[in-house]
Amino acid sequence: MNKELEKHISRLIEGFNHINLNQVKVLIDFDSVIEDMPLSTGKRLIINYLGFNGLKKNGDNINFTNEFKQGVNLIIADNLRGKSTVLKVLKAALTGDVTSIKADVRPWIKNVTLGFKISNKDYTVIISLEKRFKGILYNILWKDLNLVDVNSINDKIIFEANSNTKYAEEIQKFFFNQFSYYSLKWTQKSSAKDSNDLVEASASWKTYYKSIYLESKDSVSFYGGQNQKVFQMLLGFEYTNWINHLSVKRDMLLFKSSKYKEFESRKDSEAKSEKSGVDLELEQIQKKLERINNNSLMQELSGLQNEYNRIIKNGTILI
Repeated sequence: MNKELEKHISRLIEGFNHINLNQVKVLIDFDSVIEDMPLSTGKRLIINYLGFNGLKKNGDNINFTNEFKQGVNLIIADNLRGKSTVLKVLKAALTGDVTSIKADVRPWIKNVTLGFKISNKDYTVIISLEKRFKGILYNILWKDLNLVDVNSINDKIIFEANSNTKYAEEIQKFFFNQFSYYSLKWTQKSSAKDSNDLVEASASWKTYYKSIYLESKDSVSFYGGQNQKVFQMLLGFEYTNWINHLSVKRDMLLFKSSKYKEFESRKDSEAKSEKSGVDLELEQIQKKLERINNNSLMQELSGLQNEYNRIIKNGTILI
């Protein structure tokens, strides 16, 4: 358990006589939360090179290559010449979000090469989309990739993924580890039809990427819908993860409590409704019995019964 956090909790529970530290440990569930690493490592992600090729539907070849320089880089071209596609391909390579490339353009692109640097270390991404997705991350400068001996190239592989989903998972692990990020979480209503359940969602590496490297459509929201949580993460606030974890757990517990109260209320309402129904039915039966008892035939039968009882009592039977 984080000793510093334990001190904070001990001070907080001093004013609550009905709880102790062990109870708080169970509530917080420390084993499921990693410790914050708020100190900035000073690392920067710098794009050095992007290249991709393919074939358009009309038969024109695609062959984009660009070596980026330090500082501001400008890409100038007429409308509909692929400026946005360059940024989308870059995003796909860095996050695994291939769907960010426009649906009508995506089938044209066959191969992507991305070179980037974190601090003083060079990395290269190679993605093939020609038949099925395949992505590899190497810890080598993109220029030197073809110069490495075939027998030693495997030593340069950080990970290899044979599906888009696996690539997104692996590239997230890589960048989270590099920048000391982790998945911040929040609660939201389930998207399933006719469901009121509360589900847990999380901020992926793609969320952070969009927050840091803004596209024009993101500029109005700056850090997106989860701006406060993401901003705290980027600033490296101490105990961001603990607070986030407890906020999610609180929301879940409040939701469960609300559902329980709603269930109890509905059950009590149904019981009252059922009792009212039984009382009404009993009242109707009693009225029917009264009508039957007041019927002239019943009165006559009652008189005969009384006469029969009197004769039996006197021991006189007429034959």
